[in-house]
This record gives sequence, C-alpha cells and structure tokens, in this order.
Amino acid sequence: MEYFRDKGIKQPGLLLPHQATTGHVIERENYFKKYAQENNLLYDDEFIIYAHNGLENELKKIICDKKVDALFIGGEDMALQVNCFLYKMGIKVPEDISIFSFDSSEISQYMTPPYSSISQNYEVLVSEALTLVTNILDGKENPVNYQKKIPFLFNERQSIKCKI
Repeated sequence: MEYFRDKGIKQPGLLLPHQATTGHVIERENYFKKYAQENNLLYDDEFIIYAHNGLENELKKIICDKKVDALFIGGEDMALQVNCFLYKMGIKVPEDISIFSFDSSEISQYMTPPYSSISQNYEVLVSEALTLVTNILDGKENPVNYQKKIPFLFNERQSIKCKI
C-alpha cells in the first residue's frame, strides 16, 4: 500500500471472488483494510466488492459511484472480466483507474495495458521445499513447527498511474 500511496492513489477498491467467513478471502479483506488505513488511504467497507454479486454492476458501483482511483483484483482469474467490463464502460487503464492483481498466473501481462501484479516466487518455493525434504531425510529438520516466509515477486507494468 505504501507503493500505491506514493504513486498518488488515495481511494483504492478491492475485488474478491466471493464473500467468506474464513480462509484466504477474509484474510485479503482484513489486510486490505488494515494497510489502507495504516497508509492514510481513504477507506470504506463499500470499496470492497465481490464478483459473485454481478461483477459489472459491482465495478460500476465502486468506480462510477464511489470514485475509487485504483482496483486491487484479489485473484487474477478475474482480470479478463475486469478488463472487458472496463472497456465496455469506457474506463481507461491507467488514465481513469489504476489496476493491480494478486497471484499472477501470467494473465496480467496480456491485459491492455499489462496489469501490475504480485506472484508467488515458485523458484524459491521449490528450492526451499527441496532443502526442507533433504534436511528431514538427513535428520536435521523437524517439520512440525516449520515456517518460512518467501518474498513475493512484484511485477510492475503499465497499469498504475503516477498521480503525483
């Protein structure tokens, strides 16, 4: 969120696949709220929308009515639909709205313009997994409480407008 605040984004929205009471969807919603507030970005619960409610109407609600200036897509599988609906609504990326997607499955690079995204660092994940298995087999590691944070990859592309 610091990056987006520094780019001049003031009022971001979040798109999630569905409402949930547990799991990664609720975690993304909570982190979005927390970091938006910590970075002095305007925040309202109505800035979070869910694709299962009818994506086109939800996008109109937060972009046209609520005037969000950035949209975080919490699941890159929704990027194609977002791209299509923004085009139909005459909303230009990044001129009218900045777009950022999570869990890059490489779709974002083919949007018009290519969307900035974060993705898992699979090379490091596989390397760490192999090291862990080797250490377990050699008796050097106890996997019961094993935790390791793997930094994500930030794919900066042309979908974020600098408004400063």
